[in-house]
Amino acid sequence: MIKKNAVLLLLAFILLASPAFSQDRVDLVIALDSSRSMFTYYNQVIEYVLSALVKEYLRSGDGFHVLSFADKTQVEIAQVLKTEADLKSVIARLYLLYPLGRSTDLISALKNTYRYVADLPESSTKHIILITDGMHAPGEESQYAGLEDSVAKAEIQNAAAKIKEKGWDFKILKVPFDSSDKAAASDSAAGGMAVSESAGMAMGGLEDTGQESRTDFLEDIASSTGSAILNFDPDDMTAMLANTINIPVISFKSDLGTKPLNFSLPVYIQNLSNSDLSVELKSLLMEDGRDILAKKVFAKIPAGKTETLKIGVELPASLKEGPVSLLVEPRFADNLRVSPAISRINFTLKQSLFSSILQRSGIVVLFIALLVLFLALIIAIVFYIKKVEHKSKEPVLGAFVDASADV
Repeated sequence: MIKKNAVLLLLAFILLASPAFSQDRVDLVIALDSSRSMFTYYNQVIEYVLSALVKEYLRSGDGFHVLSFADKTQVEIAQVLKTEADLKSVIARLYLLYPLGRSTDLISALKNTYRYVADLPESSTKHIILITDGMHAPGEESQYAGLEDSVAKAEIQNAAAKIKEKGWDFKILKVPFDSSDKAAASDSAAGGMAVSESAGMAMGGLEDTGQESRTDFLEDIASSTGSAILNFDPDDMTAMLANTINIPVISFKSDLGTKPLNFSLPVYIQNLSNSDLSVELKSLLMEDGRDILAKKVFAKIPAGKTETLKIGVELPASLKEGPVSLLVEPRFADNLRVSPAISRINFTLKQSLFSSILQRSGIVVLFIALLVLFLALIIAIVFYIKKVEHKSKEPVLGAFVDASADV
């Protein structure tokens, strides 16, 4: 399953790497709990990050970052995605991650995440997703070990509040807590990813050091950041994706039938999230970068609903009549991303008589220009002749008037 997704990712990324489809940079930061209590669901978490977040959301030029935390916080991935090699590097690194931490230090995780994101380019849009089972249980080596719950709670609230002050988008994805010391190997196999022998030995040799006292502070993090707690559901990754980064699903009719160069295109946008969504479609790009959107379109889509947008399309006259299959990318205001990022629209182009003439404009335009020039020359000659004739009659007319006056 994951290998299949990886292939799809590569194909999607090659497609999205076109300069015509580049967008403003987004930095997606995953703060990933890698303590051993995450083991049962870890395979599915990685699949979600890989098949949903990376494939559906990220574009060429975006930054992808994974910070794992358990006994300590460390940067696992810090990659700006520009080439196929960049994506392969990300996929390979994700496959190597295992939840082997003996403890979980949420306070350090939040503070280190804040410092890391603060150092990213100021101009980029930042999305932070905290994926954890919510248990705070620092090891003895942590400076936050042994704190009373009230003190630890205050530290967590302060760290979370600093993230909110920055205005970064912050989401919490809660994974079911597994209280068992060791996860069965069959659970891993069922998740679709086999654990290496060395990793399995490491799991088998772990002792429970420092996790006797566990406290769930996710509600405090949520209230301090203004975020809801989303439950990890491996059976509905589409809905999770929609709620973690508010990505609507966009679709078009499979066959639009016969269309002229200018027509109204129905676009279906589904809001799978739990909140209303306002969208502003500002452009519709062809593969070569040309914008075929006639004018901006605004819509408000209620939570869980689908709205149909009627957008005006103005195709270039250079398109030939007959079956047409176009790759298009809708661009929305506020750097809103949609899934899929690029869609294909199919129709049969039937141009009007005037459009057909314009399409063969090379000779036609030259002929019309010569005809206009010729007619202008004829008019000028006629006008000149009449003017000369009029002037030639003026002396005769004057002499006749003078003669009449003498009589």
